[in-house]
Amino acid sequence: MEGSRNINELAQSTGLSTRTLRTYLANGILRGDKCDGAWSFTPEQVEAFVTDKAVEPSIRAKRHALVYDFLGQKPAGDRKVCMILDLPLSETEKAKEMLCAEIKQMDPHGAFRFGAGTDSKGGRIILTGSVEDVLPLVNRCLETSEA
Repeated sequence: MEGSRNINELAQSTGLSTRTLRTYLANGILRGDKCDGAWSFTPEQVEAFVTDKAVEPSIRAKRHALVYDFLGQKPAGDRKVCMILDLPLSETEKAKEMLCAEIKQMDPHGAFRFGAGTDSKGGRIILTGSVEDVLPLVNRCLETSEA
């Protein structure tokens, strides 16, 4: 399906575990289509899920945890970065799709994490990890949003 996401991509972009997503599926809060044993979610299903009042606080807490976890780490001598991008709503969706595709191809140099969220005004993408992993992705996000 064009533009659809699988459960792992949805987990990456929301910060929720696949187990949590399966619980939401079982409870009917998340809707998707299962084909050959694999879940897929249309952009409309994803939008309905991430804007659900029961889900929104969990996703927001996971995004905030990225920053708090980064700040709570003691410097280990390696080069790490936490980047927060605020983008217009239409650009955030393009950047999230690009990130999911890029992350699948990556061989991360260390612990890499990202979270993304939107509201009616715009979106925010948070990336943490090694400088070698994060900076190229930030540049790609900005290039994607300008295109």
